[in-house]
Amino acid sequence: MKTDRERKVAEERGVSRLETLPDALISKLRRQEFTIGETIGGRYELKSLLGVGAMGQVFVAQNTAISIEVAVKLLKPELIANLEFRRRFQKEAEAIGSISHPNVARFFDLVVGDPTFLVMEYVRGPTLQQVLEQNTRLECGRALDIAVRLCWGLHAVHTRGIVHRDLKPANIILGSDAEVGEQPVIIDFGLAKLATTTETELTRSGQLLGTPEYMAPEQIEGRKIDARTDVYSLGCVLYKMIAGHAPFAGEDVVHILYRQIHEKPPKLLDISPQVAGVLSRALAKNPADRYPDTRELARALVKADDRRRRSSSGLQSGNLPAPPERRIPIALVVATSLAVGGVGGMVVARAKWASSQAPRMAKLVDAPAPAYDLLVVTNPEGATVEIDGKKQVDRTPVAVHGLAAGPHTLRIAAPGTATVERHITMPATGRASLVVNLPNAQHSVTVHSMPSGATIFFDNQLAGIAPATFAVTNDDYHELRIEKLGYAPVTRAIKPEDKDSELTLSMEIDPSPHAEVSVDSSAEAEIWIDGVNSAIETPAMGLRVAPGRHTLQLRDSSGAQSKKITIESRAGETLHVVLNM
Repeated sequence: MKTDRERKVAEERGVSRLETLPDALISKLRRQEFTIGETIGGRYELKSLLGVGAMGQVFVAQNTAISIEVAVKLLKPELIANLEFRRRFQKEAEAIGSISHPNVARFFDLVVGDPTFLVMEYVRGPTLQQVLEQNTRLECGRALDIAVRLCWGLHAVHTRGIVHRDLKPANIILGSDAEVGEQPVIIDFGLAKLATTTETELTRSGQLLGTPEYMAPEQIEGRKIDARTDVYSLGCVLYKMIAGHAPFAGEDVVHILYRQIHEKPPKLLDISPQVAGVLSRALAKNPADRYPDTRELARALVKADDRRRRSSSGLQSGNLPAPPERRIPIALVVATSLAVGGVGGMVVARAKWASSQAPRMAKLVDAPAPAYDLLVVTNPEGATVEIDGKKQVDRTPVAVHGLAAGPHTLRIAAPGTATVERHITMPATGRASLVVNLPNAQHSVTVHSMPSGATIFFDNQLAGIAPATFAVTNDDYHELRIEKLGYAPVTRAIKPEDKDSELTLSMEIDPSPHAEVSVDSSAEAEIWIDGVNSAIETPAMGLRVAPGRHTLQLRDSSGAQSKKITIESRAGETLHVVLNM
């Protein structure tokens, strides 16, 4: 919660959040509907309407600055006057903005003003709800594949301390991916709630948020929610994919809510006992009886998948074919391997190959089974693998032979990536597979200033007070800037070839009485100072102004203007201002 002083400073510097939107702006918001072809935010041209929800319209839009399609979610003007809705919309931006996962729609921007809207990744494809309306139900194997991917997407959400709490088929898009095929993507965090939220709730007593057919008992009763709440909702989604209907459905909402709290879901007779057992635990009324998180649910679903169990059995009995070459079986085995648990967690290897390769694989039916113990696949490929201190000859993807049962330590690295260490436990019988996403390589840099105590900005973001240590991504260009009252700012580029772990930047006393202003904005615009065009566009750093009071305003090529703000500068001071068009 911001103090009055912090809020006043933010307003003076033009920094605005949706939840603190000034009443003057709220009263001026236009009331008409937006039309196709209209450009908002200075760069987003509305192309088509995706749908209308409780909080506003969702459009496909073209970002004219970089020529990509995005999804734009506009908040209804009449809702902006409602502080509760503004907070919820702000929470949506904060929630999805901190997540990066292929099964979660990416967040790009929150533009506050007239209009106010979110900019998100546009995922092509039908919603799961649309697919189920057309097909009624899905083949069990396909449903399990979708559910496993959703588990990992939700796991990325939960590791950020966020509970989605409105997972349902309408909020899942079935996109496509050239590498993995069908790719479910979770969208719409309009009801997302930070798990760390305490007393400040976005709902009043008696107000129910969510979709009854997919709500967990504790959510209905207003009790504490956590990752297990989404486990329950995902269980309801999986149930509907297999059965063609939610575990508790009907037109009477009160009756649905009552059944969610008190009744067990009807048993499904046309699924394996293993899948039925997973569903039963996921849909347990008591959160303590469910899977503790979606990662454990994913592992249980993989283990219960009879396709994988049959594939594993075939491998052990020597019935699965193998090609005469060494590398061809890797793609085949990745598609059928059962993941193994370890300290680093269970990872499922799953791959699909192009249909043009199918005839080639069919010729392998009479070949002997591959002899290997562990399959290691990395993204990107071509990584070196070291197991228990012994370096493997081949690079990933690689099949490891003669690996004894028990614990092992793997160190995996590729050019331009950080070295990753994984601990696995090999089973006494059977085979295992491991998939690792290698992060970009980084190194630590400690920045000192002379004199000490300068403020450090790294890539235009506040990084701390010198001396400070932070991570720098290798093979990228970065900008380092230090500022201190009474001294001239110093800017230093960090290039890919710079690998120094410590940097010392010396500052000189600034003899001229002036201040500096850095201006950022949601769109490119000219910066006007005291009514005069500075001939510089946003974003800009180091604009020199005389000490004293000044007015700032942005104007774009269409003639649109931002509100004017007043700043008070002191000699040697650098002010950072954010102005939105």
